[in-house]
Amino acid sequence: MTRGGAVFGMAIWDVPDAEAAEIHAALQAGLGNGALHPVIASELPLVSAPEAHRRIMESGARGKIVLIP
Repeated sequence: MTRGGAVFGMAIWDVPDAEAAEIHAALQAGLGNGALHPVIASELPLVSAPEAHRRIMESGARGKIVLIP
């Protein structure tokens, strides 16, 4: 039997540095081995940040918008 799950967002406040490093390592490992699949809606240049903000605030917006420097 398999078990499915999804993470839609998270915020971590007041985490000790050692624990933050452990979390970061686990996220990097998950991204590297394909266990995590972030949903990226689009990539925009950094100068288009106002457009990115408008898009993410639209009704039905899904996925992340990545700003490229």
